[in-house]
Amino acid sequence: MDEFNKTDYLTLYSNNRKIIHFIYLFLIIFIGCSNFLFVFFQKGTIPETILPFGLNNLINWLLMFGLASFSTLIIFLEFKFKKKNSNSVVKYGLIETFISAISILSRAMIFNGVSIIYGFYRLVEINNIKVKKIKFIKYFMIILVLFMISLLIVSKIRQSKNFTVGHEVHSYIPQIDVNDVNDVNAKSVKIINSFTKELNQIIFLVAGRWVGVEGVMAVSANNDLGFNSFLTSFKDEFDYSNSFYENKIKGSRYIYIKEPKIYTIYVPGIIAFLFYTKSLIFLFFGIFFLCIFCSFVEFFAYKMSKGNVIFSYLIGNVLAYRLAHFGYLPQNSYKLILAIFFNIVLMWIVMKIIKSFHS
Repeated sequence: MDEFNKTDYLTLYSNNRKIIHFIYLFLIIFIGCSNFLFVFFQKGTIPETILPFGLNNLINWLLMFGLASFSTLIIFLEFKFKKKNSNSVVKYGLIETFISAISILSRAMIFNGVSIIYGFYRLVEINNIKVKKIKFIKYFMIILVLFMISLLIVSKIRQSKNFTVGHEVHSYIPQIDVNDVNDVNAKSVKIINSFTKELNQIIFLVAGRWVGVEGVMAVSANNDLGFNSFLTSFKDEFDYSNSFYENKIKGSRYIYIKEPKIYTIYVPGIIAFLFYTKSLIFLFFGIFFLCIFCSFVEFFAYKMSKGNVIFSYLIGNVLAYRLAHFGYLPQNSYKLILAIFFNIVLMWIVMKIIKSFHS
C-alpha cells in the first residue's frame, strides 16, 4: 500500500518547486565538474586529490547513485504534485546520470537512467493512470542518445589518459589508408578514420562487457578450485596486476604498468564467483539467499521512502549491477551494503524533514 500522504508531504515541495529544481541542477553540475577537474574519484584510476575525513567516499557515493537517489525523490514528489505521465524532472535525472558518468569516466550511465525511467513508468502504472507509451518511448530515446554521446566522450578521455584497453581494440570496421587518397580528400579521410576508431571502441566495449559467460567458462575449465579457493579470494588485495581472478582462475601472467596510475579490472560475475567452490549445491543456495536478501533491501527502500518505487528500482539496479560485476575484491562488498543502507536511512530522514513542514 502507498504510504505517501499528499497533504503531509507536499507543503514544502509545492511552495519551493523552482528553487529546489535550481539548487539540484546546480549541485549536479558543480559536483560533476569538480570531480572531473580534481579527480576525487574516477573508475580505473587512482584519485589525484585526497580530501580530509574520507570525503572522497562521499563524492564516490554521490556520483555513483547518491545524486540519482535525490533525482528519484524529486521525480516522485513532482508526480505526486501533478499526477501526470509527463514529468519534466525525469529529464533532470537523465542529465544527472549523463554528467556523473562522464565525471567518473564510466560507460554505464544507461543502467541508472533506465532504472529511473522504468521506475517512473511503474509509478504511473500503479497509480492507475493511463500510461502514454509514446512519452516513455521519448524518454528511452533521450537516454539512448545521451548514452551514445557519453560513450564517445568517455572513450576520448580514456584514450587521452592512456587507459590500457583503450588502445587495444580490434579493427571491426577497417580504416582507410591515407596514402591511397589525394591531398584534397586526406582531411575527410582522417575524420572518417577518427569516427570509425570511436565506433571500434564502442563495439569492443559492448562485445567485451558480457560479464558472466567468460567467467563461468574460466571457472568450469579450472579443476584446481574448491572451498579453499573461494575463501582465499576474500583475502585478495588491491594491486595493478595481481587480481585473484586473473592470476589464479584464468592463469593470466600479464603485468600492467604502474605509471600512469591506471588499472584494468576483469570480473567473473556472481555465478562464476560462487562456483569457485565447485559445488552446485552451494551455488544454488548462494543465489537463492542473495535473491532473498536483495529483494528485502529493495522492499525496505520502498517502505522507508514512503512508496517511492523509483527509488527502490534504483537501489535494486545498484545491487544487480554489483552482482553482475562481482568478484573483484569481494571483501569490500560491505562498503556498498553500508552505502546502500546509509542511502535508505538518509531518504527516510529527508522524508521526515519534508513532513515536518506540513502546515
